[in-house]
Amino acid sequence: MQLSNLTYSQFLETIPDAAIVADRAGKIVLANSLAYALLGYQPGELPGQSIYALIPETRTEQVNGFFVSPRTRPMGTGRKMSARRQDGSEFPIDIMLKPIELDGAHLTVCIVRDITKRLQAEKALRESMERYHRTLDNMLEGCQLIGFDWRYLYVNNAVARQGRRTKEELLGHTMMEVYPGIEATAMFAVLRRCMAERTPSHLENEFTYPDGALGWFELSIQPVPEGLFILSIDITARKRAEEEIERQLRQLRALRQIDLAITGTTNVYLALKTVLEEVTTQLRVDAADILLLNPHTHMLEYAAGRGFRSTGIERAHMRLGQGHAGRAALEDAQDFIRTPLVAGEDFVAYYALPLVAKGNVNGVLEIFHRAPLNPKQEWLDFFEALAGQAAIAVDNSRLFKGLQRANVDLLLAYDTTIEGWSHALDLRDKETEGHTLRVTEMTLGLARAAGLTEDELVHVRRGALLHDIGKMGVSDTILLNCSRPLRTCAPHWIFPIAITRNGTGVAIHAD
Repeated sequence: MQLSNLTYSQFLETIPDAAIVADRAGKIVLANSLAYALLGYQPGELPGQSIYALIPETRTEQVNGFFVSPRTRPMGTGRKMSARRQDGSEFPIDIMLKPIELDGAHLTVCIVRDITKRLQAEKALRESMERYHRTLDNMLEGCQLIGFDWRYLYVNNAVARQGRRTKEELLGHTMMEVYPGIEATAMFAVLRRCMAERTPSHLENEFTYPDGALGWFELSIQPVPEGLFILSIDITARKRAEEEIERQLRQLRALRQIDLAITGTTNVYLALKTVLEEVTTQLRVDAADILLLNPHTHMLEYAAGRGFRSTGIERAHMRLGQGHAGRAALEDAQDFIRTPLVAGEDFVAYYALPLVAKGNVNGVLEIFHRAPLNPKQEWLDFFEALAGQAAIAVDNSRLFKGLQRANVDLLLAYDTTIEGWSHALDLRDKETEGHTLRVTEMTLGLARAAGLTEDELVHVRRGALLHDIGKMGVSDTILLNCSRPLRTCAPHWIFPIAITRNGTGVAIHAD
C-alpha cells in the first residue's frame, strides 16, 4: 500500500525524534518539525536540500549504498556521525535508517537523534569510572569484581599482589582456571552461597598458594549487579603475630607447669615426667627421653621416656663421649643413626642437649621424630629452655637428697655425741654405771604411756640421756668421796619424774 506525501508527513510528526526522508540521490523529500528545530531551519526550507550538506559524513558512505540501497539499521547500531546546523555549528548524532516506498519512489527514512547529552553523560561516566578505578587501583585493600560465571571482571593492584598473579593472568579468566582446586575450599562455598542467595558475608580465610605457602585474608563479600564484589585485606602478618603470641603463651604455661612440678615434689621422676610431656607437646615430636649421669660410674642411664613403641630405650646405658647421647653430654647432637635400642621405632630425626646446672652435666635430654624436622631458631631456643628446666629438676633432686643425707648424718652424730657424754658419766662413777640407760628406758616408757609422738620421743630420749650431765662439772673429790649413805639414801630410780608439754616441746622434771 502506498501513502501520499501529506499522509506520510502527518505520520512523521508522530515520531519523537527528528525524521528526514531522502531519495537515492540524498535529496530531502520530507522532514518533520523536530528535524527543522534540530537543524535550525524554518519550516519548508529542508525539502530539496542535500542531506550530504546536513550530514557531511553520509557522502563518504554513498559508495557503500548508504542511500542507494539502504538496509534497515536500528538506532544505536549505526556509526556515530556529526550533523551541521544552518548556522554551521555541528553536533553528534545517531541515525536509524528505514527504506520505504512512497508514491512509487524508493526512499529512505532517516531518524536523527542528537546524542550530545548522551555522549557527555558517557564521558562523565567514563571519567568517573576512571577516577573510581584509579582510586581502587591505589587502595591497599584488594578489590575484585567476580562475574556470575566466576570470571574476574575487575581486579586492582592489591588483588594481583595478594594473589601473586598479574592482572593479565586474572582478568577474563575464571577463579578455577587461575587457582585450580579452589572450588573445593570452604571460602568458595561461601562465595557460591552469596552468589546464589544474593546475600553479603564476611569471613577470615586461610589461603594456600600453589607453591604451598599460606596467607590469611579478611574477606567482605557483597552482591552487585555484575556478580560479587570482594574486598580483601591481607591479615597474614596479624595472624602470624597472634600465632606467635599464642605459641609464647603455650611455652610460658609449659614452663610454669614444669616449675610447679619441680617445686611441688621431691621425686625427680615425677618432675621429669612433666618435663617430657611438655617437650613432646610443645616441640611436636613423637618421643623424648632423659638419661641421667651416674656420678660414681660416669655412665648415662635411662631415667624417663615418653612416646616410644617399645621398652628397648629403657636399656640405654653408655659412657660420656660414646654414642649420640654420650656425645650430647659433652656437646649438642643433631644427627641420628638407627641403633638397636630404637630399632622398629621408625625415627628419622634426632636432637639432644646436655642437662647442665651450675656448670655440671647431670644428663641428656633426647628427642626423636618419625618425620624430618626443619626447626626454626625459636624452636631450638625453647628446646634449650626445656633442657634447662630438666637440668634444674635433676639438680634440685640431687641437692635435696644430699641435704637429707647430711641431716641424717648430723642427727646420728648428735645422738652419738650425747650417748658418748652419757657413757663418760658412767665411767666417772662406777657405782651408778648403767644408771643413765635405765632412766632413759623408764622415761621413754612413761612418755609412750603419756601419748607422746615419735618426734617428741626423740627429744625425751635426749633429755633423759643428759639428765645427769651436771656431774660433768662436779669434781671427783666431791663426787667420789661423798659418804655412801648420803649417795644411796635416795636412789635415782625412786625419784618421781614429771613429763609435760610446753609451747616449744617436752619438759622432763625429776623431783
